[in-house]
Amino acid sequence: MDDASTAFVYERLIRIENELAELRRALLRIYGAELAKKHAGSLRGIWKGVVIDEEDFAEAKSSLFPERGL
Repeated sequence: MDDASTAFVYERLIRIENELAELRRALLRIYGAELAKKHAGSLRGIWKGVVIDEEDFAEAKSSLFPERGL
């Protein structure tokens, strides 16, 4: 491909990406709440293998409530 056709293809790809992004935003604006109900996000698996102990809870409490001195 020569430089002119490469530049043309590149610019066209950018336009297509922008059009797709606009379509996604429009769909979310129109159907966002409905889609969220049907496809609720899940955090299952994100903490797989993590072990939380009392020390972690104590650290979180002291971080959230420093005035209590826990």
